[in-house]
Amino acid sequence: MSDEITDQRLLLAICGGDKQALAILYDRYAPLLMAVGVRLTRDETETEDIVHDVFIEVWKRAHTYEAARGTVRTWLVLRMRSRTVDCLRRKIKRALAAPVQDTDDPNHFDHVLLRGANPAAHAHENEIRNTVLELPTHDREVLLLSYFQGLSVNEIAESIDIPAGTVKSRLSSARKKLREVWSSEHEESP
Repeated sequence: MSDEITDQRLLLAICGGDKQALAILYDRYAPLLMAVGVRLTRDETETEDIVHDVFIEVWKRAHTYEAARGTVRTWLVLRMRSRTVDCLRRKIKRALAAPVQDTDDPNHFDHVLLRGANPAAHAHENEIRNTVLELPTHDREVLLLSYFQGLSVNEIAESIDIPAGTVKSRLSSARKKLREVWSSEHEESP
């Protein structure tokens, strides 16, 4: 409990412009926030940037903390998760907006969904991309977090704060729609 009082006092001091209080809070919670972020991004450098962004937000918005809604630790972790998910969503949007390229890079989004497909499958990339874009937002989000970021069902559930069963059903729905398009494309091909 004494750490919580100290955390709250640190936030009050930060509200007053105390940079030393921010440094103490950073030293106390940066390792935890790094662990949370790396689990989701799998990229230490990117996670460091997100942690710094969270503490910039703490500096600017410490006054928004409400003790009645949870501990300072919880508030910081929620800020970290939110910023990390935002970062993942931006990466997904950039991947979807990128032009279709012929590449051997197995991490390239256009080939993640086509992993193991024969070269003739590349003619259908635009159709698959369009199908992914047409998926309901919540289905598309879990599909891309699963395939593009390589997150497990439980990691997706934690990162977007929904039950694992919901993640499974959304993944199933998205895969079904993609299979339908893929099957119809192959049936039409000679």
